[in-house]
Amino acid sequence: MEESIRIFIALPINDELKNRLKQIQEDLRLVNTDVKWTVPERMHLTLKFIGNTRVSQIDGICKAVSEIASSFSPFFISLSSVGAFPNVNCPQIIWAGIDEGKEIICEMNHQMENRLAILGFKKETKKFSPHLTIGMVRGRKGIAELTKKIVTIETPVERLRKMSMTVSDIHIMKSQLTPQGAIHSVLGTIALKA
Repeated sequence: MEESIRIFIALPINDELKNRLKQIQEDLRLVNTDVKWTVPERMHLTLKFIGNTRVSQIDGICKAVSEIASSFSPFFISLSSVGAFPNVNCPQIIWAGIDEGKEIICEMNHQMENRLAILGFKKETKKFSPHLTIGMVRGRKGIAELTKKIVTIETPVERLRKMSMTVSDIHIMKSQLTPQGAIHSVLGTIALKA
C-alpha cells in the first residue's frame, strides 16, 4: 500500500506578525479558561487543507499550486480584528481576521479549490474565511469572561491594522499528528510571480 502524508497549503507569516499575535494571546491568557494556544512558530494562514494524500499525488499538487502562484504578484496583508468561530458568544476557535489582502486570498482559495478538484480532491463545502488561528477552546470554564476579552481586543481595530506584512510565496506543508500536537514542516515553497 502506498504511503500517505497529511498535507495542507498555506501562506506563511513573518516573525513580526507572529510576535504581535503572541501579544494578543498573552492578553487573552489573563482569562482563566481552557484554551490550547497556537504556538507562534506554527502560525500560518491555511489556503486549503487537503488531508491524507498519497505520496504519488504530491507532484500534481505542486504543479497546480505553481500554476496558481504564477497568476498572483506579491501582495500586502493586514489584520482586521479578533473573533471566534462559530461566533464570539460560543467560541471554539479564536482567530485574527484579515483586512487588506482578503479578496486576493479568497481568490487564491477559489482557484485552489477548483484546480485541486480536477485532480480528484474534494472541494470544501464551508465558506472560506481567511484567518490566523490563535487558539482552540477546549472547555466551558471562564467562557463569559473570555468572550468579553475577545470583544475588547476586537474593538481597537487601528492597533490590529498596524500588524501587516507582504505575502510573496505559498507553502505546501506536511502535518504530522503527535500526542504533543501537530508538527508542521515545509514540503515546498512556491514563489508568487515577480
